[in-house]
Amino acid sequence: MVDLSDNKFLERITLAALKNGYPVLYPPPLIWDRINSTIIKRSWERVRGCVRKDPESNKICLYIHIPYCDSRCIYCNCTSYSRNNSIPLKNYLVALKTEIDSLSILTRGIKFSSLYIGGGTPTLLTNHQLKDLILYIKQNFLFGGATVFALDAHPNSLDLDKLNLLKKLGLTRLTIGVESLDKNVLRMSARKQTPDAVYQAVSLARTVGIPYLNIDLMAGLPGQTLKSFSRSLLKVISLNPDIIHINPFIPDDQTLFSEKGRRLTHDDIIKRARMIKLKNKTMKNFGQFKNIGRAPSTQTEAAINQQINLFESPEFKTSILGLGYGAISYAFGNLCYKHTGTLKDYCDRRGLFNGYPMTDDEEMRFYAIKFIRQGLNKNLFKKLFGKDFGLIFKTEVSCLKTHTACQDNNDLIRPFFKNKKEFYLFSKVFYSKKALALLEKQCFNRREDKLKKINIDAYLDET
Repeated sequence: MVDLSDNKFLERITLAALKNGYPVLYPPPLIWDRINSTIIKRSWERVRGCVRKDPESNKICLYIHIPYCDSRCIYCNCTSYSRNNSIPLKNYLVALKTEIDSLSILTRGIKFSSLYIGGGTPTLLTNHQLKDLILYIKQNFLFGGATVFALDAHPNSLDLDKLNLLKKLGLTRLTIGVESLDKNVLRMSARKQTPDAVYQAVSLARTVGIPYLNIDLMAGLPGQTLKSFSRSLLKVISLNPDIIHINPFIPDDQTLFSEKGRRLTHDDIIKRARMIKLKNKTMKNFGQFKNIGRAPSTQTEAAINQQINLFESPEFKTSILGLGYGAISYAFGNLCYKHTGTLKDYCDRRGLFNGYPMTDDEEMRFYAIKFIRQGLNKNLFKKLFGKDFGLIFKTEVSCLKTHTACQDNNDLIRPFFKNKKEFYLFSKVFYSKKALALLEKQCFNRREDKLKKINIDAYLDET
């Protein structure tokens, strides 16, 4: 267990995890190691057995990653490349089908609860490519009758024909990346988009009848002011989407912003936090929206009831089969892993993976870190794991109570962290001894002066 009196150690391992680009994922990919395809196959065979045995508690979702964009925005930390790079998109789709062939065999006979195609920009695919890919997915995987089918889109790549095609193929949720409606902010973010393209895309999606529409905005972008953020938010609200998601601009090492040597100032960080607070204050005036989950996301009641993101639900043991370069897979109780190497390695069918084995103990720790901030339901925990949370994590809870105000009764435990920085630091009490030892080793292998250059506040939304 972490020594909470050693704040320098807490900050050091937090900085190392943040620098690696995955601040909330446990175990942090920084400590993952090379694994082979045999381990992956065995993991999914075990997951298949669990889903067959208890489909009510065990869910499985399918994620497909398309790592191509028309251009690279300065804020993006996703695995994505320009479609003009040396590896054509058509070659990538061939490799993706090969991966589908190899993994679909291991999940045969079980039904997936959701399909999510993200990126990158999936809507860069031509109508023929999209139809071919989606039909290929549906030919190789089984989906239940209430399957959620979500897809990310850039407004510039949406037209009536494409939206009609997606509707016919069963799309239930369309996420349109808007980020801002301020032309100056878009220009400074290298975002090739106009407000008119957004309005047209939303109008066409409504005309076609896509059931749920999500719009993403960002807070704290270069050149963005409280006034311009508020103006964009109000315009998006007027479009009446089912979901509005606000992503704080967090320039980790994977962003073009950081690669160019730029950093957020203290004033930038304060301004970003004010934007999030302004969003919360603004949304209170619109009764049809409700705040949900751990992120600054707001949904209508109907969208909440659809249970769009099973992975964010504390009620299930949820696995994610991630396919495509850059996708992360999560075989519950067995393994978390992702493709490593290069995009060329992936397209050349070189199976290079990094991963970390997940035991029952690690799963319980992951669950605690994932849900403790919003309030962890002890009854759900016991239902899923058959263990009493208070007994399993007696020492960890005692540490939290020493350093935070904490609600703790028979049903719920919820520490009242002052901000995300405090949450990121003190959530480390749930790290396993193995994970901590590996993370500490990685930290001490990194030069002190490099870690000192990281401004921890730049990574954390203070609200």
